[in-house]
Order: sequence, then C-alpha cells, then structure tokens
Amino acid sequence: MKVLKNGKLGLVLGVFAFLNACAPSAEKKAMEFEESYDVNQYEVDLSLPIDSVSYAYGAVIQKRAFSQSGGNLNAMTFLNSFHQGLNNSGLDLQKLSDDLYQLRRQNQGAPDYVNQFSEKLGLYMGSMDQVNPLVRKMTMSSLSKGFNDGMNQSVPSNLNADSLYREASEQFNKGMGEAFLAQNKQKEGVQVTASGLQYRVLKETEGDKPTEKNEVTVHYTGKLISGTVFDSSVQRGQPISFNLGGVIAGWTEGLQLMSVGSKYRFYIPQELAYGSRGMSKIPPYSTLVFDVELFSFK
Repeated sequence: MKVLKNGKLGLVLGVFAFLNACAPSAEKKAMEFEESYDVNQYEVDLSLPIDSVSYAYGAVIQKRAFSQSGGNLNAMTFLNSFHQGLNNSGLDLQKLSDDLYQLRRQNQGAPDYVNQFSEKLGLYMGSMDQVNPLVRKMTMSSLSKGFNDGMNQSVPSNLNADSLYREASEQFNKGMGEAFLAQNKQKEGVQVTASGLQYRVLKETEGDKPTEKNEVTVHYTGKLISGTVFDSSVQRGQPISFNLGGVIAGWTEGLQLMSVGSKYRFYIPQELAYGSRGMSKIPPYSTLVFDVELFSFK
C-alpha cells in the first residue's frame, strides 16, 4: 500500500471536485467487485482522494460491523453482502433487521452462525448506505482494503479514518446541496426566503396561516436531491400531526407560508434541516426536498 503523501486537509478539499470529475469511472470500478475478490492483490494509493476516502470508510464500517457482531465476523462474507446491499434497491430493511435480531437470540455457537450474521449485517448496512451519494462513488477495492486493515489493526497511524470520512462527507454533501440549490433557484416558480429556504407553490389557497405555536396536520413526502424517498406519510396512508415549533427550521418556516388546503414543495438547505447530525436514512449535511400538504392546524 502506498503511504499517505498529502495532508488530511488537502485530501478533504479535493474530494468533491475529484469525485464529480471521475464519477462515471468510480461507479464502474465499484461495480467490478466480485466474490473472488482478493483484497491483498490491490494497491491503494492514499494520496488520491477517491482511494483515501474509500479506504477510510472501510475502516469506519469495520469498527461498526465488528461492534454489532460482537467480534464474530467473516470479513469476506460481510464485504460481498455489503456490496450487494449497496446495489440492490429491492431489499426489505425491516426484514433484514428482524433477521439480525433473531440471529442474535440464537446460540452464537450454532453451525454457520458467523457467516449468516455477517451476510445479513452486510446486506443491512449496504442497503442503509444506498442513500449516501459519497459511499456510492467509492471504490470497493480501497474500501475493502480499509476494512481488512481495520480487522488486522494495520491502518496507517497517520490516518484518522473517522475524521477523514466525516470531513469528506461534509465537503461532498454540502457541495452537492449548494450546487443543487444554486441551479434550482433559477427555475421558474421557485422562490427564496431570507434564510435560504426555497419553495414552489404546487397548490395555493386563501386563509389563515399557522404560527410556530400551532399544531399542524399534514401529508408529506421527503426526498434527497438524488430523488430517493426517505420518508412519506403519503405512502403510509396516514397524515401526521406535530407542533410546528418542534421540527426542523425549514419546516417551521415553510409551513407558516401555507394556508389550509395548500400544497408546497420545499427545498431545504442542510443548515435548515438536520445538518451534521443526519437522521436515519438522511446522510449528514444533506439538502432535502419535501412536498407538503397542509390539512389543518389548531
């Protein structure tokens, strides 16, 4: 493995531009991962942003997977399943979660337990990462090398994997969101508030508007800027009620523009959404798109 030549800051600052420039080839390379993959035959050049971040994330998920498995993990089985989960949009996350729970309740000394748990955990973690655009652009060879080096405790001492991945995610997701919003605000019908919230009126009505002290009832569908739906009361068939002052800032501001019966589309910058925290299927620093229909308020 080639050693880390550039400082962490230089690598992080280059991630967004580099990954966008090489996105097609990076995605193609990621698709070349096979079951016969031998992690030891690949050179990983940590002076390259695409390799360094992929390697760092491999080390990050190794720690997560090792912790969840209680140290009983088959690395190759996990990595194969992680790759499958990353590229299969039809997997049932709830079923995978239930399967993992049942496996944990079984005797860990049962035949093939480690392989079964490693497979299910890889599928689950890969499926969760489908929504992360940075992970989907990574090279599997470098990611897997980082994973294996993490297992063997041979990650270079001058590489802080958690910090590098966190800062790369921040730069990448922030950059993607800023580029999206800069283009989106030029589109016909899109309005921008002083805070940076963007919105489009899909259906307008007349009447009183709620304040942050009101409880509102709405239907909504939330998407990442990639178009991936991460949550939808419409799909569940059940409107949701909540106190308007207790949600993300983009919702608190946006709903106060609406009258009962209206429907708006909000484009919410990451700083008015979940910011560095992320949330479930929402990666940190994600710009969000919501279609919201206001049913009532009190």
